[in-house]
Amino acid sequence: MQKINKDHLRNAVVKAGVYNQVQASQSLELFKNAVERNWGKSAKEGIDSLYIKGGTLTVKMHNSSLAHEIKISEQRILNYINSKIEGEEINRINFKI
Repeated sequence: MQKINKDHLRNAVVKAGVYNQVQASQSLELFKNAVERNWGKSAKEGIDSLYIKGGTLTVKMHNSSLAHEIKISEQRILNYINSKIEGEEINRINFKI
């Protein structure tokens, strides 16, 4: 039996045509984790993940004050996300209130 490694899994995901969706899902989860780590679990629960398009992460926030606080820390959060993912870099966070 062949051992599955990271490259085999990545190639299978690319071949299936869902690589971008998997990467977007990972990026959105990393964003939520960064918010929880910095502002607590209740802050994370106030976020609805939306989508990534053209290097912009768009999220729906239930709290405009928290969105403002996150915007102030945007570059630090983007650096965290981009250090953990491969492929297209996320360069902006867009908030929907």
